[in-house]
Order: sequence, then C-alpha cells, then structure tokens
Amino acid sequence: MLNLMGRELTRIFDLDLLLKKAELLCEGFQYQNVQIFWVDRESNSIQVRAVAGLDGSKIPLGAHRPLDLGIAGWVARTGQTALCNDSTQDPWYFAVPGFETAAELVVPVMLQDETVAVINVDGPEPNIFDDSDVKTLETLAHQMTVAIENINLYLQQQDQSQRLAVADERDRIGRDLHDGVIQSMYAVGLTLEDIAGQAGVEPENVQPRIEEVVGDLNQVIGDIRRYIMDLRPTELQGRRLDEALVSLVGYLEDRTGVAVTVNLDMDPALLPERYFVNIWHILQESFFNIEKYSQAKNVSLSLAVSDGDINLIITDNGNGFDLETAELGRGYGLPNIKDRAERLGGILHIESSPVSGTKLDIKVPVPVPAPQPPLV
Repeated sequence: MLNLMGRELTRIFDLDLLLKKAELLCEGFQYQNVQIFWVDRESNSIQVRAVAGLDGSKIPLGAHRPLDLGIAGWVARTGQTALCNDSTQDPWYFAVPGFETAAELVVPVMLQDETVAVINVDGPEPNIFDDSDVKTLETLAHQMTVAIENINLYLQQQDQSQRLAVADERDRIGRDLHDGVIQSMYAVGLTLEDIAGQAGVEPENVQPRIEEVVGDLNQVIGDIRRYIMDLRPTELQGRRLDEALVSLVGYLEDRTGVAVTVNLDMDPALLPERYFVNIWHILQESFFNIEKYSQAKNVSLSLAVSDGDINLIITDNGNGFDLETAELGRGYGLPNIKDRAERLGGILHIESSPVSGTKLDIKVPVPVPAPQPPLV
C-alpha cells in the first residue's frame, strides 16, 4: 500500500492536490480521521490544508492554529514525531470544540531540515496506535517530502523555461526587427544622403524624392506597429510568399540596378506559417547583404523541393569574401540566416571567395503534414 501511495504522490505536481491525498490514509490503512497542516512561518501558525475521515467536516479547511497550541503545533516546532495514546494525559493536547479525540499520532514532513507540514491522525478510542503506525506515517511523510521536492523542481524548471522562452523571444524579435525595420531605416538613410548630395545640383528633384522618403518612413512606422501587434512581416500580410518576393526583388533591382533571376519550382502557399516567414527573412537578409556589400550585377534565386528537402539557393557574382577570415559569428548577417535555417531543422552551406561571388545553399526538411483525426 505504501508503494502504491508513493507512486501516486510522485505523479502529482500541484501542492494542493498532493495534500488532499490524505484520503489515501483513510482508504488504505483505515485511519478514522486524518488532517494535514501546512506550516506558515510568517504567521507563526499551522493551517489546515486537507481533512479526511468521519469527522472531517468539523475541521474547516484553511483554519489557522498557533504553533504553540496542540500536539500538531509541537511537532511543527520540534520536527519530532508525537504518539499520544491517551489525550487526557498529554499536556500538549488541544481539544477542538465538538471534536473528541482519545488518541493522536502526528509526524512531521521535513524539507531541508525544516518542517513544512505535519500529518495528523486521530481516533475516538485510546491505545489504538503502535510502532507500526509510526513507521507507516513516517514513511508516508518521507514520500510526501520527495513529492514536494519534485513539485519545487518542476516549478523551478517551469520558471527557467519561461525565462529562456522570454529571452529567445526577445532575441527573435531583435532579429526580425533587424531583418525588416532596421534595414528599411538604413535604406532611408542612404536615400537622404543621396538627396543631400543632389540638393545643390538638381534642386527640382529634391521635393519628390523627399516625399518618397516620407512614404518609406511611414512604411517603417507601420512595420514597427505591426511588430508590436503580432510580429509578422507587413509584406506578408494577406499575401503569398511569391507575391511578396516580387516586391522584394523589384526593390533590390530599383536600388542597385542588379538583375535578379527567380526560379520557383514549388508552391510557397503550401508551406506552414513559420516556414515562409523564416524563408522571407532569409531572402530579405540575403538581399540586404547583396545591396550593402557585394556590388553584384547578377543575382539568381531558386526555391525547389529535392530529395525530401526544401532547397533555397541564392547566388550573386559580387565581391565575395574569404570564408576562413570572415567573422561569421558576429552581427546579424550570415549568422542570422544560419539561425533561421536551423529553426526549421535545416542547414546553411556557404560558398564564397574574393572577387568570385557568393552562393548560399539552404536546405530544410519538408514539413510533415499534421495527421488527420480519425473518422468517428
């Protein structure tokens, strides 16, 4: 019975549910009345957290009792088991009005050398408890200690998981903002620099270009508002990935004069949300790097399914870089692309060398469709 109770207790991860298992003592060992008190050090009292048995209704849940009152209070203070087979002869006995007890057995539940709870069993007849009852309750108290430790560890793990999730979400938001908003602001800054340089030479062109910049800034403001609301790129709101890609390609071609060739050999609309959002940001980051660093004239983009993988290849004929000396671990450039590929369970392979351009080869597993529920 104790083994069964131990397994039952260690499956519980809620303290209130754990303490309510006092009923198992009545069912398994035929104890007539059982109470579990929780020790409240701040108020210097014990609180009734669970009752079971014949007279359980006479002891209200939540009731407090001073630590210096009753046998249960003495056990809570000293951390020692108390066996009283004749309550009339025990100076620590405290009579609850309407609740007659002739014998009482109380054991402490210890956690790190401190009493956190007490298990109290009693009956209307004297001399009903012996050493076997003491060993039974002390074993149960030890099992309850293990269960409470499990609950504390579980709560700590939940808290740590929540903290890690918050940190990861902050990092993800930082990447998303960098991929979208910050890059857009950088482009606006370049445009303003260009306007400033032309103001003295072609002043008649300044006004329309400033209006264009204002429009871009309004777009950035909209992006920030959207990130605050739901963290989904504005370019994808109500649009397919291939439709949004047309705008991204057109933007790169207009700003840099580069010729972009696109080959879509799959329907991006079939991808789950997180797939096309991450692929979109990979494309956006790649195009931003091409615009800022490569000075390429030609860019090719391919998105296809091959051998069970989604294969995204982005190639340019720009400056390239030395893979051995490049600091890929810093900033939000290529490491960000790598991170987004790995989020989808994929990998990033880079081929590049000075003056020979760059090739990014991203492979991610094809998402497995969610199983359909069985027909009833």
